[in-house]
Amino acid sequence: MGVCLQCLVGFSWRANELGDVKILDARIPFLDGSFLPYKPDEVNTLFDQLDKKDNLALYKYSEITVDLAFPICYAILLTGLINWLRHNQPLWIKRMPLFALVADLSENTIIFLMATAPDEINQLVATIAALTTLVKWSALLLILVIILSQLVFRLKDLKRFKDSDTIDKYIPSG
Repeated sequence: MGVCLQCLVGFSWRANELGDVKILDARIPFLDGSFLPYKPDEVNTLFDQLDKKDNLALYKYSEITVDLAFPICYAILLTGLINWLRHNQPLWIKRMPLFALVADLSENTIIFLMATAPDEINQLVATIAALTTLVKWSALLLILVIILSQLVFRLKDLKRFKDSDTIDKYIPSG
């Protein structure tokens, strides 16, 4: 949990250091934070703006440091939470955080490679990067829905247990 918080601090620091870089139709300034697919010209615009401020290297290396540790942290936390909420999950639900992790690590690697050779970005590479971003956010949204639904069922079970007469067996008389 501490490493996840340190990563969030790192992301905040990165955003402050990179400054005001707005592209992607003013949706969000960085590729991996975009909920919608991006195009090669948007990638080029971002990298050109970062390069003008001498911040492309910071963005590039943050993709393989802070943004490499963070997916591992959240995948471990989400897997633990899913298993804690309900032990007898279907295997595909238990593996969903791993799926998000693989998509996120793939996305970060592709963004790093694009930032390493910004003049050689083509339609296919940018499309693959955008798809991995979309897959990551879709998986994380599904995980959120799973966790929220499990919390609702847990609370209903707790209320049902509290309302039943069996609770009297567990309260010491005194």
